[in-house]
Amino acid sequence: MLGDCTKIALDVEADRVIMGMVQVTDRYLLRGIEALRSGGVIHYHQTIPAWLYPQAAIKEVVDAAESLGGQTEILNITKIKKYAPGIVHVVVDARITKN
Repeated sequence: MLGDCTKIALDVEADRVIMGMVQVTDRYLLRGIEALRSGGVIHYHQTIPAWLYPQAAIKEVVDAAESLGGQTEILNITKIKKYAPGIVHVVVDARITKN
C-alpha cells in the first residue's frame, strides 16, 4: 500500500516501510515504525552532516524504536550521495522487533 503515512499508517501492518523523503523523514519515523509488523524492515532515508555518518542516522532509528518499546537490528547503512556541502544522503535499513 502506498500513501501518506500520517493518514494510513495506523490502518496497516506492513512487512516493509520505505521512508524516502529526505530532510524531514524524522518527522514521520515514529509513524513508520508503528506501521511495521514485529520483525518488519524500515528503509530510512535521511540527510545528516557528513562528520556524523553513520552514527547520527542509526541513532535516530534506534531511539525512535526504543521510544515505542521496540528493538532495532541494523541490517545495512549506505551513503547514497552528497546532498550539499558537508551533508550526505544516507539510508538505514533496520529490522524492528516489537515487544
